[in-house]
Amino acid sequence: MLGSPEAHHHLVPLEEQAQQALRTGAVETAERLALDVLELAPGRIPPLTVLYEIRKRDGRTKAAEALIRRIVALDPNNFWAVNEATLLLLKKGNLAEAERHARNAVRIAPDNPQAHYLMGLTLTEAHRPAVAEFHYRRALDLSGERDPTLLANLALCLKNQGKMSAARALYEESLTLMPQALHTLLGLARLEEADRNLTRRTFDT
Repeated sequence: MLGSPEAHHHLVPLEEQAQQALRTGAVETAERLALDVLELAPGRIPPLTVLYEIRKRDGRTKAAEALIRRIVALDPNNFWAVNEATLLLLKKGNLAEAERHARNAVRIAPDNPQAHYLMGLTLTEAHRPAVAEFHYRRALDLSGERDPTLLANLALCLKNQGKMSAARALYEESLTLMPQALHTLLGLARLEEADRNLTRRTFDT
């Protein structure tokens, strides 16, 4: 039984102390306070979030994953938590569950560029470049910025659809904004190689 938020109102000062301790680098104090609150009220989101941040910083991936799953289960409309879950599951290669959370993020915040960016990332990994392209373009429109990483990811989607000229233009724009980005340089090199192979096959036939 988690109890109502009102029943645990007296725990708010402890939660705030835990959050402040984490911000100031007093990790042990933050962890102790968070655990104290959770012992009394295991469904409280603030101390779960504090513990998640600590486990994530420590590289304790399994513990962090369990915590973010619990937060999303308790508060499925928590945009920050849904985004964190999407990124964590993408890193694990759990594409089906990552897509479910990414779609939820778009549902929660349809006008948030980050939501569409994560949806684009997920669909790119799932080898669905046409739909990923839509979400990347939506993220660009909503942000009003030409983010070089986003441009490079969009370029990859276009390349995977055979739109080589458009992909090259985006890779070049991305490199103009961030000249030494290894991911983008590698992407452009692979595009050039694919283009050469296509040209060679055309001449051979």
